[in-house]
Amino acid sequence: VEEIHLLKGELESVYVQDLTRLAVANPDVVDVNDATSDEIVIVGKDIGQTAIFIWDVGGKRTVMVYVHNQDLNIVKKRLEELFKEAGIYEIDITLNEKEGSVVLSGFLPKEKRMAYELIIGKFSSEILDLVKDEQNDDLIQIDLQITELNETLLKGLGVEWFSAGQEDSVSISGGGFGGTNNPIYAETPPETDGSIKDFFKIGQFNRTSTFVAQINAYLTEGKARLLSAPKLVTVSGEEASFLVGGEIPITTTTVNENGAAENVEYKEFGVGMTIIPTIRKNKIDIQLNMEVSDIDPTNSQGGDVAFTTRTAQTRLYLDDGQTIIIAGLIRQTDSEEVRKVPFLADIPVLGALFRTRGTPVLNEDKEL
Repeated sequence: VEEIHLLKGELESVYVQDLTRLAVANPDVVDVNDATSDEIVIVGKDIGQTAIFIWDVGGKRTVMVYVHNQDLNIVKKRLEELFKEAGIYEIDITLNEKEGSVVLSGFLPKEKRMAYELIIGKFSSEILDLVKDEQNDDLIQIDLQITELNETLLKGLGVEWFSAGQEDSVSISGGGFGGTNNPIYAETPPETDGSIKDFFKIGQFNRTSTFVAQINAYLTEGKARLLSAPKLVTVSGEEASFLVGGEIPITTTTVNENGAAENVEYKEFGVGMTIIPTIRKNKIDIQLNMEVSDIDPTNSQGGDVAFTTRTAQTRLYLDDGQTIIIAGLIRQTDSEEVRKVPFLADIPVLGALFRTRGTPVLNEDKEL
């Protein structure tokens, strides 16, 4: 069976010999513009397909005619250009003239799905989308250690964090266990997106055995506190998260035409981190979100609970097995000596007459 592909409104000639009879199955799609004994001129009227039956000296023959909205080769070329601009190289583009469409196939990484959908939306009537999401079975293990040190111990480690946005190196020096003060190593800081400011500073270490040994020594001596040491395993490109802390019930009141109703929601607090690691060639792309929150009793009133929160977001490219150290969150602890008369000092208002406050006995900065 002979096939002819037309654009809507396009004319095409079909040559015959001594035409005796002619029939069009669907004249709404294709119609005859002119016909002579040796030539038939047809026109594409609407998108679709139909058959033309021709009788001439050779007998009866059938011609299948496909009418398209636009030239599929032009659509194919434009899609190739747009995919290249968006960095999408995983898509195979072929023409299926019988279906009158450009066929897209392949496996697409999830992070490119949004850009892909925006591109093909402009050609929805001309494409056949067979693209599937890429199934990535690569697993990544992330070892984390959350440790709390007081500021004095941190200075004893000899860590000098570079200032936010400053081009510098990270030096680690310290006495170690022998009491010398020779520098242990110096590294170039990793690239960040600039979102880690004064509260959170970051250093990169390829050889951290001595540094970790000193931290572990502090833990053994009780001078530092290990809050958590989780090992997270996740699929490349998927989110992994953890929380060291707890939840506190928060009561809210909703008023409507039926009266007031109380709802209880649980608010998380503590040290939380969300990590999305993605394997890219020889590097691991890490999107890191960190949040440290605590209940703020000084600003809590009545049944309302206040929180102090610090957050940081950054993106890093690391080697397999490389260690990143994040620090800079300082938690200040103040306490004072209070002398009081039992029972009488607890009386509202008047109780102040039966207690005295001394000078502060503890003013300590701790850093995670």
